[in-house]
Amino acid sequence: MDNDYYPPTGKDSSAAAASDLSKLSVADQAAAVRAKRLSKQHNLLAPRKSTSNPTTAELLAQAIAKPSTVSPHDQMLLEPNARKHHELVPSDHRRHAPHHENPEPQMHLMSNVAPFKSHLARKEHHMFAATEETAVVRSIQSYHAPDGVEYAYDSKYVLNIVEDIFIRVSAVIPGIKHRIAVDERLDELHAENLMKGYTLSDLRDELAYPVHKISAELIWHCHSDGDGRKVSEKIFQSLAPYSWEAKVVIALAAFTMQYGEFWLVAELYRTHPLAGSVSLLMEIPEIMGNMEIFGPKFKAITDLVDAMLDVTRSIIELNEIFNKRRISRDAEDDISATLHLSVIPTACYWVIKSIVACSSILLNLMAMGHEYLTSQVNWELGSLIHKLSQTKGLLEEQWRKYQHKLDERRQLDLYLALKRIFGTSQYDNLIGSKALINNRDDPYPLYDGNDAMKKQLEVLKRKNVILLVSHLDIPAPEFEILLQLYHESRLYAENRVDSRIEMVWVPIINQTVASHVDPVLKARYHDIQKKMPWYSVSDPYMVEPGAVRFIREEWKFDEKPILVVLDPHGRVSNYDAIDMYWIWGFGASPFDEARERELWRDARWSMDLLVDTIDPTVHSWLTGNKYICVFGGDNIDWIRRFTTMARNVARQLDLPLELLYVGKSSSKELVRRNNDIIARENLSSVLPEFHTWFFWERLKCMWNSREKRGLPTVNDVIMQKIISVLIYDNSDRPWAVFGRGQYGEMAMQEGELVYKVLDEFSNWRDNIDHNNNFVKVLDDVLKDRRPENTCWRFVYPGSSTRAPPHIDWPECDKPMGKHLMYRCCSD
Repeated sequence: MDNDYYPPTGKDSSAAAASDLSKLSVADQAAAVRAKRLSKQHNLLAPRKSTSNPTTAELLAQAIAKPSTVSPHDQMLLEPNARKHHELVPSDHRRHAPHHENPEPQMHLMSNVAPFKSHLARKEHHMFAATEETAVVRSIQSYHAPDGVEYAYDSKYVLNIVEDIFIRVSAVIPGIKHRIAVDERLDELHAENLMKGYTLSDLRDELAYPVHKISAELIWHCHSDGDGRKVSEKIFQSLAPYSWEAKVVIALAAFTMQYGEFWLVAELYRTHPLAGSVSLLMEIPEIMGNMEIFGPKFKAITDLVDAMLDVTRSIIELNEIFNKRRISRDAEDDISATLHLSVIPTACYWVIKSIVACSSILLNLMAMGHEYLTSQVNWELGSLIHKLSQTKGLLEEQWRKYQHKLDERRQLDLYLALKRIFGTSQYDNLIGSKALINNRDDPYPLYDGNDAMKKQLEVLKRKNVILLVSHLDIPAPEFEILLQLYHESRLYAENRVDSRIEMVWVPIINQTVASHVDPVLKARYHDIQKKMPWYSVSDPYMVEPGAVRFIREEWKFDEKPILVVLDPHGRVSNYDAIDMYWIWGFGASPFDEARERELWRDARWSMDLLVDTIDPTVHSWLTGNKYICVFGGDNIDWIRRFTTMARNVARQLDLPLELLYVGKSSSKELVRRNNDIIARENLSSVLPEFHTWFFWERLKCMWNSREKRGLPTVNDVIMQKIISVLIYDNSDRPWAVFGRGQYGEMAMQEGELVYKVLDEFSNWRDNIDHNNNFVKVLDDVLKDRRPENTCWRFVYPGSSTRAPPHIDWPECDKPMGKHLMYRCCSD
């Protein structure tokens, strides 16, 4: 035998040191294991006498057999000499080794397969520091010189093929549990690629060469240079003409080809003679026979491949979104610089470095079998998985930032488009409706609560449309009144061809970006939607942030529901018809400014105006021409006395009198208790709670409506009477007003005074010459008995910015003092 096959012995006895193999770099371990293996195969390690100074080779053999027996001193001595064992079997052995007698073929075969130096050296146990990583990225960017050629395939198509191969490979590896439903995912990949319509000739012409080239370079560079960083940079040099995403996809395909070939042979070698012969050269029988040892290694590779696929998909998707969509140039340049000068090149580097690691491990396993096993390899693979996970997080962060910028721009464009559309007359109202409601590719963006069916926007074409704009939390009283008035409107519309109006609920939800969807909020929205008989937007997220901004800024939506009216040409005829709707119901159709002025011009202070639409029963009293007394306050003792006295007077005059208690605008709990007492003692009629709310809300709407249209407040009877009722309510005193049907006579005054006047009915009864002038006589008596030097207060029912400079108290025509008040009411 040729002495060149003996490991170097050395003369220095201090070199006799041994160490646990896990403490050597992987490349050095490979060399040491190789030496031991060749020595065993050819019996080249001659027995030596035990001395106090063992040779390095002996220490290595001892370390392999019994690593726990190596002393700390020997470990320290062994480290400097470990690199020498890398030269035990030089890569060009057959060219330089001296000839010897009867060489064994096996020895020549093994000596021809040089140990592949792993890129996983000790110096790379820790990830690059930020500055070092930056240097690497700059280096690979210097090789980036895309040729701009449009290839006949896209990267996602090739990546789908790569993933298909890896899924099928993992299916044949014993002990690998799949993180996905394999068959389902394979069907998805196949369907995606079928849709793209590429042919095999496209791939063969443009992909086969670069994939084979990179596969060969992976083998060569992993063999000749064990530094993972340097190998990765060489791969980037070879892929210089390709885009960033194409670089990683081609490199992945190259490794996939190696890995797929390995497992294809591994699956067939027991049954196929050709595969069986090839498997001997690839160490497959040994590997498959020791899967309890090799299994964790392949599990680590599988996990790393999954991480590489995830990051690669993120790179492709990010580039795809960036290239297809455009935002403002400044924001685009800023994001482009971040993506293409930093984030994406860094992500590509870590993917390709991981590919180099996997390729190196696979080649070493085939070269050395189970002897190429160290805990350090698993640690390095785990570190790469962790790094890829961090990298994917960075890509996702950049994706979120870009989406946010993109969405901001899109919402701004939407806002400006809505301003332009609603600022001009259109052929019909569909243009504005489609801009306001983003159907998100849903041809049926409306939900019809009447028949629980989804409808197209065309059902609104050339009609007057009322947009109910509100948050999801519509107060119960408002919702109930909306329902009541809507049902009345349907009856009204049936009798008038020209009054066809549709109502659509436009929900306002707080969303930072249009892409975010809250399933809980969405479910809650659909629950509310089912209670509405009118149209509503099918999905609350169809009203995007840009539309919400437009509604808030241009239509002045704050927190309370508003009714925005669009005419058949899409013009806004009323920015908030809620006042008109509350006061006159659907009789105010088509709810434009001209109609509002017309209604006020014809209106007069009467019981009809005060209580007409608040309750169907009250409406029947009005049409029946009955006398009606509406009273309020929260003093139950006064209520008992007053109702008894009023009924007594009506009985004496044989008047058809109806008494109606409307409570107070505040003190809801006390009013609730009073309602129970009044109903139980049959003192008068009472309103349901939400109708009580509606009575007071209508009064405030009357104030707002007249003020908004600039109608007179001084010397205006209607406004003075509205103020009087609100002042009585604010001053915590009872009050009462008498009237009859649609007649204009009304008698109103503070409650105690009304009681005293009724109690003295016998003193003024003779002034009533017929029943029709009862209200007029009562009003005259109340005016004569009007008290002097009383204190009243009035809380303005609108925003402070719209408050008039002064208000005159209608009873005395004197200006009321203005004070600033803060109030906290839990009721």
